[in-house]
Amino acid sequence: MSKTQYLQRRHQTWYVVLEVPKKFRTVLGRRLIRSLQTQSLDEANRKKHAVIAEMKRQLNALAKAPNQVEAKALAKAMDYRREFLAATSQEVHFPDTDETISSRGLVIEDIRYDWEQLREKSGEEVANRFIKLATAEVTPIAGLPEQWLAEVKRQVSGQTLSQHESAIRRFIAWAGGEHISVEEITRLKAGAYLGELLASSGLETKTLKRHFSSLSAFWKWLKSRGYAQDNPFEGHKFGGARKARRKRKGLVDTELVKLLSGTYTELYNETLHDLMRLSLVTGARLSELCELKQTDVERRPDGWWIKILEGKTEAAVRSVPLHLSVDAVIEKRMGIKTSYLFNDLTAGGPDEKRMWYVSKAFRRYREKVGVAERWKDFHALRNTFTEAMEGAEVLESTVKLLIGHKRDSMTYGHYSKGARVDLRNAIDRLTYSVDVMELIRQRPASSLMPIAQMAGP
Repeated sequence: MSKTQYLQRRHQTWYVVLEVPKKFRTVLGRRLIRSLQTQSLDEANRKKHAVIAEMKRQLNALAKAPNQVEAKALAKAMDYRREFLAATSQEVHFPDTDETISSRGLVIEDIRYDWEQLREKSGEEVANRFIKLATAEVTPIAGLPEQWLAEVKRQVSGQTLSQHESAIRRFIAWAGGEHISVEEITRLKAGAYLGELLASSGLETKTLKRHFSSLSAFWKWLKSRGYAQDNPFEGHKFGGARKARRKRKGLVDTELVKLLSGTYTELYNETLHDLMRLSLVTGARLSELCELKQTDVERRPDGWWIKILEGKTEAAVRSVPLHLSVDAVIEKRMGIKTSYLFNDLTAGGPDEKRMWYVSKAFRRYREKVGVAERWKDFHALRNTFTEAMEGAEVLESTVKLLIGHKRDSMTYGHYSKGARVDLRNAIDRLTYSVDVMELIRQRPASSLMPIAQMAGP
């Protein structure tokens, strides 16, 4: 999105400019224009979203009007609304009448005068809608989601931002569209929405909770800005007792052999195998491996090491020695002069992650070779490594240093950060079956059974 979208510079000052749909131009003119009172483009971009949201609420209020009289009245109500919210309790004295009234009181007097005129011309219903809008008693929701998303954009990942937007768009469409007001969304309405999702959406409970988490976060923001009084999306129950489900665990040797000896597309075959090999000897996450640069790989007197410079938690930042079984993988990839260790990856997804496409490729690949269960994903290799280290009787506190988990104890966590732990000695104790180790070393094993026979009848 351009930094100058909706913006126009006039005499060194930035303005918001919004094109008015043709059907409203007799009421509002061709464009809505409002000064942001700043010469800074960055500040204009921070301030513009609230103004755009207010303009869109004005347009949506007009969209509900059945005729020109009501449309003009609602357009005037939105102008009054802005004056009403900006007015203060500061008193203004009129010498001619010796009367004193607050600046907000002046706005209210003007609103009441127009309300009475409108009630005589168009009736009680239109007049009441006018005064509720003018005095901010109701708040049209139009434009507010965009304003919130623009504010949280720097705080969350692109994927999370997309999930927020999708959840809010789905709810607003269900509730009646952008013409609804914030005040119409009660706890009862939120509960009815949840009930309908539970009954007919087909969404998993985890997805439903994520939807409500997004809506709850949006309503917390509305409360913080004074648009809402409470949060109708907090504290809901998501159905009955939770069904027992299988949890992710390590892969067995027959599954590892299938994964390490299968074939896939020319683009991803070697890449997938090398990523699996490194994961099985480090316990590293797929995202961590995909982001490795050649400068993060170091040859020390005791062998190869990798540095993981960022991750999901502070503990994820670590240095890990590589088992000698992957020396051939590292030497091959370090021999290609490029920036990333895995130079053959293309970034994708909302956050332009280098793991995006290869993650999808791995899912298709494991289904092809017969390791298709839901929890047999790439992350299961991390479980496999951890199980192997436990089988080698490596201390849990040491394994946490290797895989990037936080050490919570006062002793090994607070007092000791693991600086003196011999990680090389720990990693050298890692072992899998003969067949798996041969495949990790990239040497064919004569004892390996063909995949078709291993898969069974």
